[in-house]
Amino acid sequence: MVVSRVSDRSGRGRARPAAPEASDELLVQLIRQLNVELDRFAEMFGQAHGLYRTDLSALVV
Repeated sequence: MVVSRVSDRSGRGRARPAAPEASDELLVQLIRQLNVELDRFAEMFGQAHGLYRTDLSALVV
């Protein structure tokens, strides 16, 4: 855990957790995870309705 020093009115510093920062790597990981989940959904939806991947792509576009 990352902590930062914060001064209160008495001038004494106290430790508190720093706010989490979103990094580029985290954003890329989350986008990849979303892509995988969307692919899974499209596959299940297509199977349930007798559609191929190209059919689904044509419907979306």
